[in-house]
Order: sequence, then structure tokens, then C-alpha cells
Amino acid sequence: MVQNNRPPAHAPNRHDGPIPAILLEALMRMLAHMHSPAAKDAAMHVMYKDGKMRPKGGITPAKLGLFEHDLLLQALNCIAYLEPRISTRNLAGAYMHTAAARRGISRQQLENLLASPCGLDVDGLFDYGPRQFRLVLGQQHTPLVREPGGRLHTSLPRAGTRDDAALVAQSHERWS
Repeated sequence: MVQNNRPPAHAPNRHDGPIPAILLEALMRMLAHMHSPAAKDAAMHVMYKDGKMRPKGGITPAKLGLFEHDLLLQALNCIAYLEPRISTRNLAGAYMHTAAARRGISRQQLENLLASPCGLDVDGLFDYGPRQFRLVLGQQHTPLVREPGGRLHTSLPRAGTRDDAALVAQSHERWS
């Protein structure tokens, strides 16, 4: 399994050249699912070529404002975790690492900054003792939990033999 919290060894430190078409297509699909005028405006920069929903060629991150706009970074982060194609997920993850490095923070810190609390009072952390899981929102704003390796679950995992039973019970109570 690919660890999405570290950049791949082959990932460049800077992404100044044109954004690959496969990533632009995924970005267009993700922005189309976001229901906000800002998302639609951001999509207009990449979506239309000859009146069809195809990415324009030669779009650079600077021209798109990829590293500056939180909405685009949120879409990129969703791609890094939810895109079916592994190569596109890895590419989006590398761009997320670059965006975090340009802000002088880690990717995890950037993801935390981009996450909307959506009115939740919880800190989003479910502690099992030796294992911890973080609350994240899926594409349709469905609650998911992410384990440290990056795998997403629709509910809290079962308790393991080394987990603290009291903390597990408390986490399950908070989840329900």
C-alpha cells in the first residue's frame, strides 16, 4: 500500500511545469462535484477547450493558482485519497507535498488546515491506545475514519488485542 503521508522517492520537489492532463481531468471531475460558485470559477480555468469538457494544455500550477487557493487544494487532497487510479493519487499526493512545503508546513498540517469542521464539536481523533483514527469527510460529506496508513473506513474498526478496551468503548460511544 502506498503511504500518502510521505512524498514518493521519485517525486520532484517543485512542480513548475505544466500539470499532467490526467491530474487536470481528475481535478475537473472533483470540482464538478463541489457545489459552490468558487469551485465553478476555478473549474472554468481548466475545464473547457473548444466547448468540451477537456483540459486546456500547458496549464501550470502558477497559472491555475493551485498552491494558493484552498478550494483547489481541497479538491487535490480528495483526489490524493479517493481517485481510483493509483498513479493519479500519487501525483496528487506529490502536488500536496509541494503545496505544504511552499507554506513551510507538513502535508498532514496542510490537510488539517484545509479540513472544515462542518459544525462538529469533536476533535476528530478516535483513540484506541496504541492506534488512533482521524475523522474525515468523504466526497458526499459522509463521515469516514482514516487510519495512520491512510486507509479509509466507513465505521470505526473493531478493537484489537492490544487496544485499550475503555478507550475503544469511549471512541465507539463518540462515533454513534
